[in-house]
Amino acid sequence: MSENFESRFQQELRRRTRIRNIIYFMLVVLTIIIIYLLNQEQTIEQFFLITVVLVLIVALVFYLNQKRIKDYLSNYSNNETIKLPKIKHKHLLGLTLLIAGLTYQAYPHPLDNLIVGLLKNPTPPREDSPWPWNEHKIISPIVANLPENVETSIQSVAEYIAEKEPNPYLQVKALHDYVVDRVTYDSEVLQTGKRPKQDAQTVFHTHKAVCEGYAKLFQALGRSIGLDVAYIEGKVRRDSVPLEVISETLKFIKGKYDWTLHAWNAVKIGDSWQLVDTTWDSSSNPSFPYRSDYLMLPPETMILSHFPHLDNWQLSDSSINHNTFERKPILTPQFFAEGLELIAPTEYKTNVQTNAVVEIKSSPNYNKKIIAGFTKLPKEKFLIWRWLGKNKSTKTKQDPVPCNTQTNAGGTSKISCHFPESGDYQVVIFSSFGNKQHSLGKLKFHVF
Repeated sequence: MSENFESRFQQELRRRTRIRNIIYFMLVVLTIIIIYLLNQEQTIEQFFLITVVLVLIVALVFYLNQKRIKDYLSNYSNNETIKLPKIKHKHLLGLTLLIAGLTYQAYPHPLDNLIVGLLKNPTPPREDSPWPWNEHKIISPIVANLPENVETSIQSVAEYIAEKEPNPYLQVKALHDYVVDRVTYDSEVLQTGKRPKQDAQTVFHTHKAVCEGYAKLFQALGRSIGLDVAYIEGKVRRDSVPLEVISETLKFIKGKYDWTLHAWNAVKIGDSWQLVDTTWDSSSNPSFPYRSDYLMLPPETMILSHFPHLDNWQLSDSSINHNTFERKPILTPQFFAEGLELIAPTEYKTNVQTNAVVEIKSSPNYNKKIIAGFTKLPKEKFLIWRWLGKNKSTKTKQDPVPCNTQTNAGGTSKISCHFPESGDYQVVIFSSFGNKQHSLGKLKFHVF
């Protein structure tokens, strides 16, 4: 080998080392970008697409780097064989593990989705549940008349219900009714921040829980009689969280806490998975002592308010991401139970000039009146000022300003709201029959 060639070869090796270091740096930067993108609530399809692109980029960079050396040698060496130093496998393996670890830490759900898919295979329901429960609007008679000596354990309660109720859907309803009737939401947690144990046994004996405890007790009851019950973690809509009942001190202490976190269940009946939220059906309102709104409701209705961390539990053929979830109109199960359809607007928040128009279609025999009212939303203030109570003296409860509703012969109700000034407004929609009103949903409008 000539000295000139050897010198140039050593220079190329040093250059190769610099290129390799640059590649490592670029891969670290690329990893950070990938993690950022994953934290933007990508769907599982987008996640795997990003992962495939990352792998292809890494493979292409290393291939071109190796090919550059070989091409260089082919120009300077005719007869001599030169052994190139290879990229150490341990470096490549270490970098791959680093990328995989950081990615999973930032966004573990796709792997969990794969595991859940293999173990439980949650798919859209193959048959409809009895929801809405028109023929079963009251608490299950089995739960209402449950003998005192039965309530000694979770097992005995579940077995008693299973023995008395052979219908699988009514059986699950009875388990749901037991939880919503016997458990009270632990509102002290929202004031003190102290979270008691939320395991099923503790909740069964204390009769108090937050969403985690509700879901775990329902899961334990179902599993006691052989039902496949899943515990689901996720989020609810930001504007559905009752932040006003949470103490300002607790919000200040937990400034970065995500108050939209929630837990609920899915239960398999036959070949169909059904969604259940006992927490949201548990009511302290004496006007509505019992509800079954979130008992085996259709997945397309549930996704308007509940967003599971794992896409599988959307129980949909085409999952959505969190940004799409937050843009959807906030409509209650009652809206769909009454057979209504929202024509306009199609998203939760809409920009308008001075007037907002909401169109809702109903069936020709719809016998209720749709009404609405709006309030102006206060401007968001820094948490420190809310904690110090700077806005307490000026904070007053606003009475909703009525909107005008007109219904034509075709069954379409047109709601018109006139906003007096710029700002953000909340429009709340109800159905009215006699002296009873039911919440149908709410929309937000920004007046510019």
